[in-house]
Amino acid sequence: MTPREQARNLLVRRWSEMSGYWGISRTMAEIHALLFVSPTALCTDDIMDQLKISRGNTSMNVRALVDWGLIRRLHKLGDRKEYFEADTDIWRMFETILRERRRREVEPIVETIDHCCDLFAQDDAEHECHDNAEIQKRL
Repeated sequence: MTPREQARNLLVRRWSEMSGYWGISRTMAEIHALLFVSPTALCTDDIMDQLKISRGNTSMNVRALVDWGLIRRLHKLGDRKEYFEADTDIWRMFETILRERRRREVEPIVETIDHCCDLFAQDDAEHECHDNAEIQKRL
């Protein structure tokens, strides 16, 4: 194994270990790391071969990475395959992960809390319930 392959494998492994902290699956992280260090865009077959994962697993996780904005699709002239590449700006990647986690995890609960506050306020107006004011302060 060449030093380049060793470095790639080490990064893919470490990236996947960190995936839980980022809120993405291990396979998503492995694919992202592979594309991050790849000098050229890779097709699904390349990703499957290098990571030893199934076509279905590859397709599902590539789609998720595209949806998150962590990788992008490319088409090569005269080739029917889709190719994928990662943005190589590490700080932009972290910003993207934080933005997506906020959208998926934080914003829904904030919307729920806001809706609950509205309901408590409505209940106060209808029933003069003072306990609701205390609950609203907590929210």
